[in-house]
Amino acid sequence: MNEDFAFLLPVVMGLFGAAFLIVARFGIRSSAYWGAGILSAALGFVVPLSIPALPVKPVAMTAEALFFAAFFLYGQALLVHFGRSTLFWQRLSLALLAYVVIAYVVIVAENLQLELFVSDLTCVILLATAVAAVRHRARRPIDKLLFWVMVFVCAENLLRVIVFLFLASPITMDQFAGSDYSFVMQITATVGAMVMAMTALAVMTVNVVERHRNDADSDSLTGLLNRRGFDRAAAGLLAGEAQDVALILFDIDHFKRINDDYGHAVGDEVIRSIAEVAAAVLPGGSILARFGGEEFVALLPNHTAARALDVAGRMQAAIRKKNWRNLGLEGGVTASFGIDALGRGDHSIYESIGRADGAMYEAKRTGRDRIVSAGGTTSPAAHPHLRIIRKQ
Repeated sequence: MNEDFAFLLPVVMGLFGAAFLIVARFGIRSSAYWGAGILSAALGFVVPLSIPALPVKPVAMTAEALFFAAFFLYGQALLVHFGRSTLFWQRLSLALLAYVVIAYVVIVAENLQLELFVSDLTCVILLATAVAAVRHRARRPIDKLLFWVMVFVCAENLLRVIVFLFLASPITMDQFAGSDYSFVMQITATVGAMVMAMTALAVMTVNVVERHRNDADSDSLTGLLNRRGFDRAAAGLLAGEAQDVALILFDIDHFKRINDDYGHAVGDEVIRSIAEVAAAVLPGGSILARFGGEEFVALLPNHTAARALDVAGRMQAAIRKKNWRNLGLEGGVTASFGIDALGRGDHSIYESIGRADGAMYEAKRTGRDRIVSAGGTTSPAAHPHLRIIRKQ
């Protein structure tokens, strides 16, 4: 049974490692670290089995190097997943220092108990430092599960260190492969590795799904929501507890002239800049989307039409003040705004969008660079709308 476990663990871990490397091809960076770490651990278990003819000491040193690499990579995968870029060199230095100590213990002292103690304790520290660094970053339920699974892996390895140090009978390096401790280590390592690998793989799969969904819901030019993403976000907002919801629809004035006179590359930069200005002005919790072409829509929870009119005014002023000459525009850029508040009798948000659209086109009809509310309130331009000067 001992031999069955000895061969089973690296095979199963190898399959998980390969799965992670496949997921990494979808652009999930942390998945490559998980895959490399799991494969390193699998090789660490298989080395003593595949080359039994070699002396014990070189085999032990090779296995230790692979286990250190595995736990270093597990921790790195965790840090990358949660967006932490710290501790790389500190953890690497610890692994190298511990490996020097292991080399002395194995080659000079020939003390198996001390070797296993230093080895397991180093693995715990390599992983625990990463776990501690991300303890406040797990917000999604799946991320919280991953965090606590990694805590379990640390605890399982630490418990094994304590048990072996205080309860296990002394054994030599030659006796280790067939010892009860080796068998227990394989069982506990199998449980810990499988739980960790399955949880991490579930997290990576969720990340891939969310990334593809975000790509489908996002506008590639501005990074804002597209119409599909807006529909999803609006449905979630309207299903919540927001009392008043207002809507701002706005469109870049004379955008066709910008494309015709300065080229589509400049036009794209104008659209990006308008998106940045609008996002900076909108209050927290708002939903902003590019609805197509040069048209944008913003949904403001807990805002009346009057408050939305004030937000649109600040947005209009920010667009006017922006230095558009940086993009090569000799004139300026303005936008026309339509405001509406969602009514209780509306069957769809698109009824409100339709009213805001009518108000926006009234703003364009009466001179552009204006804000018109579907309720009849109008904010005139503070000055005649800026003219786009064509290049000669």
